[in-house]
Amino acid sequence: MGSSVYSDNYDNYNAYVVDDDPKINLNQLGINYIVESNDTQTNGLVKLYERYYENSLCCNYYMFEFMGVQYYIDLANSSVSKPYNENEFNFFIKELHADDYVKIDSGYMVWKNPAPYSTIFAGGDSWKGWSNFYVYFYDDKFNLISQTMMGSYIISCSCNNGIFYCTLSPGYKGHKLCKSTDMINWEECYYDYENDVETCENIIYRGNLKYNDISFDNGNTFVDIVHENYSGKRGVSKSNFPYIIKNGGGYFYISKDGVYEIPINADEILNVQRQMGSNPVTIQRWYFVENSLILESAYENKIKISLSDINRVLDEMSRTPYVQLNDKILGFSQPPVVENDRTLVPMRFLFEQMGANVTWNESAETATATLPTSADQRIRTFSNEAEKSVTFSIDNTNVTVNGHPAEMDVPARLVNDKTMVPLRFLSENLGYNVEWDEATNTAIITTE
Repeated sequence: MGSSVYSDNYDNYNAYVVDDDPKINLNQLGINYIVESNDTQTNGLVKLYERYYENSLCCNYYMFEFMGVQYYIDLANSSVSKPYNENEFNFFIKELHADDYVKIDSGYMVWKNPAPYSTIFAGGDSWKGWSNFYVYFYDDKFNLISQTMMGSYIISCSCNNGIFYCTLSPGYKGHKLCKSTDMINWEECYYDYENDVETCENIIYRGNLKYNDISFDNGNTFVDIVHENYSGKRGVSKSNFPYIIKNGGGYFYISKDGVYEIPINADEILNVQRQMGSNPVTIQRWYFVENSLILESAYENKIKISLSDINRVLDEMSRTPYVQLNDKILGFSQPPVVENDRTLVPMRFLFEQMGANVTWNESAETATATLPTSADQRIRTFSNEAEKSVTFSIDNTNVTVNGHPAEMDVPARLVNDKTMVPLRFLSENLGYNVEWDEATNTAIITTE
């Protein structure tokens, strides 16, 4: 992976030519939002039920409606919204006092802890004195099939391909996953299951500790995604909504494909000044009401974001071409733009993934991308050049390719503080082939 060279003179630094990885924010995307106290009543929420433990509120369930479907959420805990069914809710939540439940093919998977998370772990290691962490299985008529006492606090449960999973918290540090095939016997396992799958607008996205990829052919083949905003893999928050949600690491991401995402930085929006090394703001709960996406933080504040604006931006992103470099889809923080039938992409991330170096000539106000050539390339192209290079500037179609003058169809542009460069012209002149896949709306870049 190549490195970029920047000017040390920041007083005269032209960020529009070689950007320093600026993050795209809601203001740049034209998305409106306001910040309110978590105590502020949110219109559209209907209280369902409260449960107390030792005279303290431990569960506070509300219902809301989104796109004609009713959902419930526990606003006293870190909770995910789920479809509301009155009979199920009355039995499992009100009568059984379960923490939550999920529908499975054979009925229901239910989990119940003896007290709230904060109460159990308030005394450090003294949590080991607690017991009665139960997983239950019920049939469709609410008859008990089996029950198992687990070893520690139950975070969540799920089922995938006939295998039952239970995420446990053995203390403040980390989680562990257990699985069962018979509803009775459990064993610890690795987070390698594929239940973090979302289907949205004919696209299948997988996101967990094992996968971060996308399929355009109904799951027959998947292509890995590499993101500009973050490295590694991030799990999907299961939601039952027509969005792909990733929540963690200081950012809340919402998208329709897991590739081009709207990043929501709670630290920035709430103006939280964190000390070096401290954890970023955590979004504990999120839900949709009154044409808004509501994000509730641990700082007793919530962010109310216009859902109309979110949908507008996501619709624009859904029409944006994908870019595949060899065997990976590039998840640009600023999606590509099209000008005169030419696709422009963020320069920094593209060149970084190609392994190109970028240097800035301050006096000439030009950027030069250089990429070493391999021995095979030199033999196939009958060239002795040790590297290929392209020199260009913003809003100027005149360029220099390998020391010779040339002209681009469209110039490099500045979009949301990102330097956007013509994909085909620069890729081909740095030694790559570029093909267009009309079916998936993808520009595929491969090494010659």
